[in-house]
Amino acid sequence: MLFKQLINPSSLRCSTRFIKPSILSRQYHSKDHKDVDEFSLTKPQTEILEKALAYVPKYGFQHKAILEASREVGYSDAIQSLFSHGTYDLIHYHLVKQRLNLQKYLQTEEFLKLNELGKLKFLVKKRLLANKPYVEHLSQLQSYLILPPYFKQSSEELHNLSDDIVFFAGDKSNDFAWYTKRLSLSSSYVAFELFMSNDKSEGFQNTLQLVDKRLDSIDGLGGFYNDLEEFINYGFHSGINLIKSQASRG
Repeated sequence: MLFKQLINPSSLRCSTRFIKPSILSRQYHSKDHKDVDEFSLTKPQTEILEKALAYVPKYGFQHKAILEASREVGYSDAIQSLFSHGTYDLIHYHLVKQRLNLQKYLQTEEFLKLNELGKLKFLVKKRLLANKPYVEHLSQLQSYLILPPYFKQSSEELHNLSDDIVFFAGDKSNDFAWYTKRLSLSSSYVAFELFMSNDKSEGFQNTLQLVDKRLDSIDGLGGFYNDLEEFINYGFHSGINLIKSQASRG
């Protein structure tokens, strides 16, 4: 059932939680993605989550990072009640922020001189390297994404990332290729992050080389099913371990 949900085209449309109603009728990427306002967060929430990212390298994607950030900006501990999903609010903030940050490269000379495949690789690498400060906690992040309460929203955000990257790289297709390219990139991106979480090479060169190798065949779906199966299997076991860990803490 989970596999069918992921490959069902109706599950691939942008999240209805944050997108304007006028966009919902579109069948492919819109240039009108909302900016940071799409978080629908209050000013205190945004301020705290932004500060909390600086604590992630020390505490991981944990509620402790949010707590320390709220104290830094002068709020009482009672403000924690604003974060109904706790740790996942911080994770989601990180995911959407880094996706939106890719737009700053679109008008650079380095990006504009590349062909479509080159732009695709460029954006994927930039997004992966944005994980550098948090690489020790990537496995933890991935474990949360697969948990049942968050899986739907996480998969939607993964698709939004793939949608943005493929569109910004120059793809304007509006036929079935729209789905296949984005599905292929989504599954490949998951594999890249899984690989990066264990990559000890300098500057994550092994991960970047993997990007070059895999994206050379982005128009094909040869590795799609294997990547997806790997992600589900990894997420299931690591998610169970995370639940046990949280339960043991009371």
